[in-house]
Amino acid sequence: MTLFSTINTQTSCIILMSDHQHCTAKRARLEHKASSNKNASFPTRDCRNLWVSDRTLNCASSQRCVPCAYKICCFDVALDEEFCRIVPNQRPELCPRSNRNSYDAYTEILGYGPGLKVLTVGDGDFSFSLALARLGVTLTATSYESRRTVETVYPHIEKTLKELESLGVSIFFQVDATNLASTLPLSSDSNVKFDRIIWNFPCSAICKGQDGQNKEMELNKDLVRRFLKSAASFASPRCQIHMNHKTKPPFNQWRIEDVARELEDANGNVYHHVGRIVLDRCLLHPYIPRKALDRRSFPVHDACTYVFSLQPADMPTACAATAEAKLVPVTREVIQSIRDLHVTLHHKRRHK
Repeated sequence: MTLFSTINTQTSCIILMSDHQHCTAKRARLEHKASSNKNASFPTRDCRNLWVSDRTLNCASSQRCVPCAYKICCFDVALDEEFCRIVPNQRPELCPRSNRNSYDAYTEILGYGPGLKVLTVGDGDFSFSLALARLGVTLTATSYESRRTVETVYPHIEKTLKELESLGVSIFFQVDATNLASTLPLSSDSNVKFDRIIWNFPCSAICKGQDGQNKEMELNKDLVRRFLKSAASFASPRCQIHMNHKTKPPFNQWRIEDVARELEDANGNVYHHVGRIVLDRCLLHPYIPRKALDRRSFPVHDACTYVFSLQPADMPTACAATAEAKLVPVTREVIQSIRDLHVTLHHKRRHK
């Protein structure tokens, strides 16, 4: 072997050793960062009585979905600035379950399923009602507005209404959620009772789209109070009242759980706050939250379904009690696991 060949061979060995040492050092840095994150203190959302569908949790973990991670953990609302800087939230359409085929296998979601009698109130473009109707519930869908107003605001509403009618849904307009006894056409039948009564994002002030602000807080709390009183007359013994509601300020300051606990029905039964479920629109295609009398949607990654009942109940029994749809409690440990996973993934992509 020539001197030149020997030098080349030695140089190659040195380069290979250098590359190996570099990879080992990089792996060590990643493991150190992951370990540091696990031990670090960080702010978390309020996890009390908070639940999430196992499908949402699986998407955030196994599918490594950033939008679902934010739905569960609300890093921005919790003011976890470090995580938000490292892993910014993404548009909900980037969730791998946002395509139409994701919904075909769902037969029972979060306590909605065949055999239940359901009433929806204040459904802007009826997209939420359509999501439930496709699950096979016996549905009565209502709007606060007149049919003419709904058709003017939502140009494609006719297609939705036709599908609802084909699914056997009863549709009524100009129904006041706070005065169902006088405005719901079925109210003359004393035997009409519902197993679920749902109002999504109740809000009274809509001027310039600034709904739910602090100056209208007492007005909105009174709106919730009057709705719960009105709904009690139409509640079956197993009825749940569901309200989708945002959890970031100022909406969390409404404290609708406390509002509900103050009330009782005509028989002296008080409302029980069963719990909150992380709202995942991917479980309820084609639902799109709309502003009142407006085609625009609004972000709801921080929203939860607040569940109330006139009978004591625990969340796993009250909702998703079948193998089709399981609920998992959201704990600090769950948030920690999701946080660590996405931070580690970010660092790995960055150092590739």
